[in-house]
Amino acid sequence: MTDRLRSPRLTAVLAAALIILGGLAPSPGAAKPPTPKPTPAAKAMILMDVETGEVLYEKSPDTRRPIASTTKIMTAILVAEKAKLSRRIRVSPAAARVGESSMELVAGERRTIRELLYAMMLKSANDAAAALGIHIGKTLPRFATMMNRKAAQVGAHRTRFANPHGLTAPRSYSTARDLAIIASYGLRNPTFAKVVKTKRVKIPWPKHSYPRVFKNHNKLLWEFPGAIGVKTGYTNPAGHCLVGAARRGPTTLVAVVLGAPSSADALSLTAGLLRKGFAGYQSTELIERGQPYGELSFVDTYGRAVGLLANRDVMAECYDGDSGVVNVCVVSSEATLPISRGQTLGRVEARRGDAVLGSAPVVADRDLDAPTFWDRFGIVWSARLRELARTAERGTVAGE
Repeated sequence: MTDRLRSPRLTAVLAAALIILGGLAPSPGAAKPPTPKPTPAAKAMILMDVETGEVLYEKSPDTRRPIASTTKIMTAILVAEKAKLSRRIRVSPAAARVGESSMELVAGERRTIRELLYAMMLKSANDAAAALGIHIGKTLPRFATMMNRKAAQVGAHRTRFANPHGLTAPRSYSTARDLAIIASYGLRNPTFAKVVKTKRVKIPWPKHSYPRVFKNHNKLLWEFPGAIGVKTGYTNPAGHCLVGAARRGPTTLVAVVLGAPSSADALSLTAGLLRKGFAGYQSTELIERGQPYGELSFVDTYGRAVGLLANRDVMAECYDGDSGVVNVCVVSSEATLPISRGQTLGRVEARRGDAVLGSAPVVADRDLDAPTFWDRFGIVWSARLRELARTAERGTVAGE
């Protein structure tokens, strides 16, 4: 019974402790701890590996949405591929009239394509985008056709452009996935890559003794280590948009955020996607030299086959290591007998989904001679004997 009883002294100590703790309790009027801010939401997002095309995160990636000034990514790609940046062009009245964000072009003034390209991508100058589109396509509708043709060529099949600047227009849209594909393509072009990672640029200003200084609207370049571009955008229908890219070591990622509530939210979400993506990468052995990854057999060699060995190791920075990686052997259609040991016969690819993470040539592990006349005769005769035996067996069964 003693274990159920509490001594008077212990009871007094507990009572005193309760009185002290009660005195420390917050009064009804005391300040409450701050409520954590909810995670900002966006209408669509994606995180993609630029080199492999592997998707690391997605939210409504294929939903068609207005994309505002991120449209200028495609305009910049076409300029980088088709125009000579040092060439001076005359600004048309139609381009000078394009408003909202602009570099205050005047009809008839002459500008280099380089000046217009930097103003379009850093200042998000709509008049510069129109001037470039008219120069390359002769008219804005024809340039939009060129944009759409290029989008289809690079694999952005759910995209339609109506103009070079991204101001709201009927049936002008893209998706988070398509924008990631387009940006990944653009980053492989040295001119495009140089422009979109530039933080600020000085451009001559006619009738002024000092140049204009355009600062890149993309704050990711200042706030995220390794950031290399690419473009912001905003209109009322599109919301706040950001296509951001960063490189760390051998890995380059592109994140797309569409329809965020504010520019700060778009920046926060983009940085968060990139941060999470880089944290998930680790050095992984995908293919091991000397290991068999398949075999190649020929009909007329009595079932003999050559093993296919990888002739080099393949290491890569892979998201989530080798989880879900499948090795697929692709054999050359030109492989014919005789085969020599060490002969290259194809390649082995390390795949995850549709993305190829790495590859290595495969070579034969042995010699395999071409069949002689008597080898072929024996194969044909053996096949004939097997067919006769099957025919005889069917006749015996029928007779019973």
